[in-house]
Amino acid sequence: MKILKKLLHYVRDTSGVNAMIFALVLPSMLAAGGMAVDLANAYNVKNKLAQALDKAALATANSLGSEEELRIIAQNFFHANFRIDGLGSAIDPVVTFTDTTVTVSASANVDMMFMGVFGKEAMTVEGETEVTRELSGIEVAMVLDVTGSMAGSNIVALKSASTSFINTLFDRITDDDLIRISIVPYSSSVNVGPYGLGEDLDGSYYGSAFVNKPSSDEFKTPNNIIYHPTDRYNWKGCVLAEDNPDDTLDSTEDGFEMYRYARYCSSYRYGRCRSYYSYPNTNCPSAPIVPLTNNQDQLLGTIDSLTPAGHTYGNFGMLWGWRTVSPQEPFTEGVDYDDPEWKKAVVMMTDGRNTMHDWYSAYGKTNSHGINASDLNERFEDICENMKAEGIIIYTITFQSGVDESTKDYYRNCATNTSFYEHAPNDAELQAIFDKIANQLSKLHISR
Repeated sequence: MKILKKLLHYVRDTSGVNAMIFALVLPSMLAAGGMAVDLANAYNVKNKLAQALDKAALATANSLGSEEELRIIAQNFFHANFRIDGLGSAIDPVVTFTDTTVTVSASANVDMMFMGVFGKEAMTVEGETEVTRELSGIEVAMVLDVTGSMAGSNIVALKSASTSFINTLFDRITDDDLIRISIVPYSSSVNVGPYGLGEDLDGSYYGSAFVNKPSSDEFKTPNNIIYHPTDRYNWKGCVLAEDNPDDTLDSTEDGFEMYRYARYCSSYRYGRCRSYYSYPNTNCPSAPIVPLTNNQDQLLGTIDSLTPAGHTYGNFGMLWGWRTVSPQEPFTEGVDYDDPEWKKAVVMMTDGRNTMHDWYSAYGKTNSHGINASDLNERFEDICENMKAEGIIIYTITFQSGVDESTKDYYRNCATNTSFYEHAPNDAELQAIFDKIANQLSKLHISR
């Protein structure tokens, strides 16, 4: 107030001395006031810069993708949140990564409204935000096509790519307690192994049985001893699908019925059958499901044992992949969906479109269920949407030239986003895609 009074006094004073002094002081006073305004603007821009960098860094740390894709995410979040209303311009942020951190830095040029008179046209303000990623667990289901069309070099390529995938995850995630992988080989059905009868691989107790024994079985007498892996007439582990819509959900209340391939007579004599066309486990994948585990040797051994046979029921494979990472029965190794310390993912691969067997499959006798390939596709879509609703990350891969555009669309739409779907036209590309996904999942293991 005193300064203001003195200033008014100088203004009103008509003496030559005071007028001269005021004329000399006024430019300095105006410059000081203008500098204060410019510095206030710069401070305001710096605060907005810091807020935008915070949001960009957090969004990047919580996202999946290659480093190039993550940099794009950081830039988009930064520019969406950095508004300085014509006071200047920002430079694209710089994003750097380590194994445990994401750092986003940027600078902005602030226009000087008053200081420009004295040659200072702009001021640069800078900011940087570093987010430390916390370790989290990752559950991954590998849903693998082992249909008849995978015979020959295709199954060799799949084994090589899958082996590399598993080894990469275990190499990059050094704490085995933070990684669990399941394997679901699928074709005309899925083999749930001895787990369906409540037994572990070594015959010890696994949990409640979730497969129902049939009241009668034309292949076995008596039918109460129906499971034994060395007898081809015994049940080998495959199951039938439930009625829709239960065949698009991750749990069951009534248990599953045994897959027993419907045989028919191939040779009659004197009105009696002398020989049959098939065995009860025809087109049942020989390798059973591996529930979530961090036993690397068991996982690699199962991959090595994969044998191709049967038709493509991709919906059924995906369903059981979901069931292995779900916390619901029949497999219960999966953590709760909302557990903040764990992420869930499914990697699904196929070499062709869904096809119905002309005699028998997971849906039983073809001439009795009235289901066609279009139904399988629709159920596949439903399963994918149900999984994504639970927060499961889905990667999909189509392999070789036999995949038509319609099938590619199904798998593209199933994936969490379009960048999580890829087509591998050859063996080398299949290997590269599996390696890429393994690298991304290992980064997901380190998350904000």
